[in-house]
Amino acid sequence: DVTNEAGGTFTLDEATLTGGFTNFGDMTSDGAVTVSGESRNEGNLNVASGSLTVNDTFTNVSANTLTIDPGTTFAADLTENVATGRIINNGTLSGALENAGTIETTDGVFTGLITNTGQIGGSAVGTVQFAGGLDNDGTVDLTGNASIGDVARIGGAGLSGDGTFALDIDLSGNTGGAGRSDYVLAEAGAPVTGTINLSFNTTGLGGQQESNILVFDVDEGAANNFDVVATGLPDQGESIIYALVQDSNNGDAYVADLLNPGIGALAGSIVLTQSLIGSIVNRPSSPFVNGLAYADEDPCGAAPWARFTGGSADSNGQITQVGADERTFRGEISADFYGLQLGGDFACFNGHFNGWDLAGGGIAGFNDGRSTQPVFALNTTGELSDTITSVTDVEFFQSYAGIYGTAVKDRFVAEMQYRVEQTEFMANNEGRNGSFGLGLTDSEFDSNSSTVSGSLSYAYSIPDTELLLVPVAGFAYTQISTDPIIFDDGSIVEVSDFDSRIGFVGGTLSRTKFGEDGTTALNQFVTATYYND
Repeated sequence: DVTNEAGGTFTLDEATLTGGFTNFGDMTSDGAVTVSGESRNEGNLNVASGSLTVNDTFTNVSANTLTIDPGTTFAADLTENVATGRIINNGTLSGALENAGTIETTDGVFTGLITNTGQIGGSAVGTVQFAGGLDNDGTVDLTGNASIGDVARIGGAGLSGDGTFALDIDLSGNTGGAGRSDYVLAEAGAPVTGTINLSFNTTGLGGQQESNILVFDVDEGAANNFDVVATGLPDQGESIIYALVQDSNNGDAYVADLLNPGIGALAGSIVLTQSLIGSIVNRPSSPFVNGLAYADEDPCGAAPWARFTGGSADSNGQITQVGADERTFRGEISADFYGLQLGGDFACFNGHFNGWDLAGGGIAGFNDGRSTQPVFALNTTGELSDTITSVTDVEFFQSYAGIYGTAVKDRFVAEMQYRVEQTEFMANNEGRNGSFGLGLTDSEFDSNSSTVSGSLSYAYSIPDTELLLVPVAGFAYTQISTDPIIFDDGSIVEVSDFDSRIGFVGGTLSRTKFGEDGTTALNQFVTATYYND
């Protein structure tokens, strides 16, 4: 056994050491050197040429360095790099390695199984090869240099553990449209298990990528059983999001640039609001449920009427983003509204027109309300998670005017209505859970529409009761155009003109109570309706 004290110089040149060594000073290995016994480095040890083989355990505890130069090999039955240890491997480190300290590497090769609870990386990584496998509960850092495209290649026993890979990624789209990234490659049947944490250092933003950026490449034929998560990508709440997505066929992970589902959801809320107003609030309905409450010598007359409306609605649907990377997301919207309808008509009862009761008049009114819509982050399958990144509130105010007519014969009732509508919207998006949100503040825009609607119903008397059952079927057809929606940064979402075609069926159960004065009646009714938009 040889001990090289601090300040000492120890050189092995094409040598065989039958014991082991402990180095506190400067030690150099040149040529083919073999050491038989357990050894330890607490100074500076440099494998300058050839190979240094330790046929026992080697422990590196130095705050200084074990340096393996390019083209050289250091081998030990087991190499332990403790928490205070530092290794620079620019050549080949052979044999099992337990790393709790720091390893720096440039194009380094590790041929044995690496158990890492410390950090592996450096200022010029290049391609680092873990040919014997990697059990990683620490960090493999490929971000130490200014270049992008460094690779961690893993073979042998494969990749396991719940550690982190730090990767540079360029999202500026300035390389022919295709972004670049450092990446992890599990090759030649190497299985991947555990949780893979990808921590991104973003070097550029704003470019649209021609294709998704590969960041984790696995062998689909291996016995893989792993999860992959990401940190460091831009805010998932912004208009354009960069999300880690995983190929369901082979498990490879990519970074994709996607339109935030909240953008489509915002357009969807406009559609929902129009559908809500058109089908439920402004459903074609005359102001009376039954005919006149009493007989009159003059069956014709004119009169005004008014109706107050209010309610709430919850909508769950799907939003599909089409294109090369087509995805479908869920949308959830809650809305509250109230409104006032005013009308006046001229009506004739008692079968005045060859057995028909007819009424015609005008209608005007407003609807005021608000919708609330959560925006969710994406998970690695490209689907929405349960994490809310922002909430979009849309206030709307609609004014409208139109004409309507009703025709009644015996128990048969037909109604038609035509309206023109203008709806004013104001949208706000507020970030949640640390997100900045979509960048939408007090954005005002209008939509204009026209609607023709109608319904048919028939009244059945329920024997031995005061009740009427009135089934109904109808439609509403609306043509809608919407102004562009302008975001804080000047981005614009254009909502194409669209048509809303609504059909509905339903029923009303009603009864009429006549007043003691003989001139008034109270109509009581409950209605249930099924709509299809």
